[in-house]
Amino acid sequence: MDLNGVICVNKDTGFTSQDAVSVVKGILKVKKAGHTGTLDPMARGVLPVCIGAATRAASFISADRKSYETVMRLGIRSDTYDITGNVTKGEGPVPGEDKVREAVKFFEGGYMQKPPMYSAIHVNGKRAYELARRGEEADIPARRVEIYDIKLLSISGDRVSFSVTCSAGTYVRSLINDIGERLGCGAVMEGLLRTGCGEFTLKDSCTIRELEELRDLGRIGEKLISLPTLFKDLRRQVLHEEDMMTKATNGNPLPLPEGVDSGEKVYVCSDKGFFYGIYRADGGRNLLMPEKMFLINE
Repeated sequence: MDLNGVICVNKDTGFTSQDAVSVVKGILKVKKAGHTGTLDPMARGVLPVCIGAATRAASFISADRKSYETVMRLGIRSDTYDITGNVTKGEGPVPGEDKVREAVKFFEGGYMQKPPMYSAIHVNGKRAYELARRGEEADIPARRVEIYDIKLLSISGDRVSFSVTCSAGTYVRSLINDIGERLGCGAVMEGLLRTGCGEFTLKDSCTIRELEELRDLGRIGEKLISLPTLFKDLRRQVLHEEDMMTKATNGNPLPLPEGVDSGEKVYVCSDKGFFYGIYRADGGRNLLMPEKMFLINE
């Protein structure tokens, strides 16, 4: 049976997102798989893995907001902004709870964030972490991120736990470093759990061990999020006529249905359960234009 859809992995610490994808490919015996957003090796939690034809859907399902729970350690600094790097003592004393709460809440909203040097961002054709490991400085420009919600969970001495919901591209490590700078004592990330990635949550996710058990029981379908489910919020255009199906099979434009707004994405399928692809409405030409073709059975 061909597997096409998304498996949400509850990634454990100690291996990369690509490692997780490789393990999933081995368990499911599939040739094509890829993740939709990198998690640091020390991070745990929700990692959506696209399987089969769903790899072509990655750009459509990449989440614009992500949720985390993290542990911040005050009073120290690190070149990686987390506990795995070269750790040094911070300059100032660790402030009291009121100042910590104030500093954390300060970052709610939008701000210009500079990603860490130890990151996968490309700088002049090289990964930033490759340059950092060679001791080379790279000017990584700050970029605007959105902190939609941030809540303190607990404060115990120099350890602070909080949850955060933020835009894609936000580095929680950088957020913690920025909080430490504002407090004047330094701060590093000591733990990170991704609890949500767009619509995907921990409830949707399974560990590698659980995935193996589901495979052995022949119950992978219980955790496979199908393409129709992934695109459930899109308008559906069901084709009945053979000439329209032929046009769709060949990736040709289709007539624009009434009531579809220009720029709207449309899920095009047949009445026989065949999924052609995602089209975008072109109001100027009165056509549905193919944006991403799949050509698979639903």
